[in-house]
Amino acid sequence: MRALPNDSSPILDIHPTAIIHPTVLFFGYGVISVKQQSRIDAYSVITSGPAGVKIGKWVHIGSHVAIHGGGGPVRIEDGVSLSGRVTLYTSNDDFSGGDLIGPTFADKFRHVENDAVTLEQCVAVGVGSVVFPGVTMFRGAACGALCVVRKNVSAGDVVAGNPQQVITKRNLPRLEDLWQRHCADKRQEGAE
Repeated sequence: MRALPNDSSPILDIHPTAIIHPTVLFFGYGVISVKQQSRIDAYSVITSGPAGVKIGKWVHIGSHVAIHGGGGPVRIEDGVSLSGRVTLYTSNDDFSGGDLIGPTFADKFRHVENDAVTLEQCVAVGVGSVVFPGVTMFRGAACGALCVVRKNVSAGDVVAGNPQQVITKRNLPRLEDLWQRHCADKRQEGAE
């Protein structure tokens, strides 16, 4: 058996107040940044391509989360929550055609979609959900457990299912009020 070469070490920019469980794995060749007071729980895996993975302040990434950033940038803004077993993909093989599937085949035999994933401020992604390349979840959006997110989610919308459907709206004025109060508290603490 031949092991993969260990030449894929990302550049890590981790704020000293970030809490990262020792079982978290980082791979790739881009920059992975984690800002202050963010937390990444056990057994999560984060990979980065040249466009990088940016994780904002006060982000919680639950256990067993996979962030596959090899196909485009990943931007996770402040206050985002990813529940356990969430997966973000910036690269996806096309299973609908006659192309070969997977990284063991040369690119000329595959059809792969590569695009960014963006989770704006205060987005919540429910347990076991999958977010595909090209998706932006706008400010305060959320998705329920086991949701397959293939299209953008408008600000404040809560989606669920496969295919995703809007099931309700979050109270954005209340969310904004609580966010501003949180930020004010952190400024008073000197933690922002």
